[in-house]
Amino acid sequence: MFIGPSTEFVALCQAQVYVLVQGLGATWCAVYLTEKWVEGVNPNLIPVVIHPEAGIVRYSGDSTDPWQQVNDFPLSLPQSRRSLEGESQRVADRIPETEFVEAESSVRDLLEKRQLMLPLLYEKEVLGVLVARRNDREWEEKELTQIEHVVETLAIARFLDRQQVWSKEQLLRQQRSIAVQRDRFDDLLHQLRNPLTALRTFGKLLLKRFLPGDKNRNMAENLLRESDRLQALLKQFDIYLDEMGQDPEILDSPATPKLLPTESEVSPLSLLPEARLKIEYIEVDAVLNPLLESAEAIAGDRGLEFTTNIPADLLPIQADINALREVFNNILDNAIKYTPSGGCVTVEAGLELENGLMQGVAIRDTGYGIPEGDRERIFERHYRGIQEEGAIEGTGLGLAIVKGLVEQMHGFIEVSDNIRGDRDALPGTSFTIWLPLA
Repeated sequence: MFIGPSTEFVALCQAQVYVLVQGLGATWCAVYLTEKWVEGVNPNLIPVVIHPEAGIVRYSGDSTDPWQQVNDFPLSLPQSRRSLEGESQRVADRIPETEFVEAESSVRDLLEKRQLMLPLLYEKEVLGVLVARRNDREWEEKELTQIEHVVETLAIARFLDRQQVWSKEQLLRQQRSIAVQRDRFDDLLHQLRNPLTALRTFGKLLLKRFLPGDKNRNMAENLLRESDRLQALLKQFDIYLDEMGQDPEILDSPATPKLLPTESEVSPLSLLPEARLKIEYIEVDAVLNPLLESAEAIAGDRGLEFTTNIPADLLPIQADINALREVFNNILDNAIKYTPSGGCVTVEAGLELENGLMQGVAIRDTGYGIPEGDRERIFERHYRGIQEEGAIEGTGLGLAIVKGLVEQMHGFIEVSDNIRGDRDALPGTSFTIWLPLA
């Protein structure tokens, strides 16, 4: 597909042609662009600037008819500077009669020495042609060198101009795609709000029916808590979509457009209710205990034993409450998901490092474990390792989110096998989340 030149490139061509005409005395000069040069095939040349213009329509920029195309131009472009030699006459035959005075054969022979055709060559690709003729004398060596510089300038400018136009077209497609995706997200979020509101209403009704002390009351409270968490996530989606809709109109700005962020630059906070972490003093058990109630219910439903060891005198830590909740949720979910029925999941809090400055929470399972070769990459986004071949579904995002959040809270994670004495048992996995004490 041919990409037309910008007005800036046309202006540059006009300036360079002016240099050749006024500075070097060129009688006739033209700049053509080509769609794609194929050796042995007559190129489709499109004039951008021609001097003098009598009898020829140059590039106008009119969207209805922007080009005066010159088809079947019988030329074979040279790969370096030289005159047209035997091809000069065919060039002269191809130019309209209004551009030339009728010439005898002797004049045409002289023309071969006074007319140049040089390719706009960049990275072994022919992007166009510069044709120049002078009637009164042949070209001198220093003039040819100057013309070569003009050709190199136009070739580089054409390459960059084409790249810029292509980039703008790609950005326009991306903007349209983002607009379509936003509409779809809006529709999905709207549809999610209705059943979420219904679930929250049912949870409130259940909570009213259970008396204090009823063992089922905790289940209703957990239902309401998780519905609140879903609502917070939906609000964050709304914020994210609003930010998408406020992107600057890149195509209307003369400045260089800002590139879209790479995957490594995407913050895991996009999945949290807050846009930024709020580090404060947190009681670990206040965050952990409600999650353990839900995890225990899910583990029991899957035939797993669930045990906890949460001391009552835990010291507070420095963390973000929503980020910490997200970290524990992901690790607990993985432990339950990758442990077969009959296995065990254990949660232990209050661990301490030798320096006494960090507090740890360990979540251990008796599941399939993580092969040694996968451990260095399990925190990469979308990496699942050997689990990719299994029947358990996943996105490979949970641990990447966990690692990013823990590091932003100035902590770290340790991963190891859940060592046991039974040789026939599965290796299991142990995740320990270390965070600074308050």
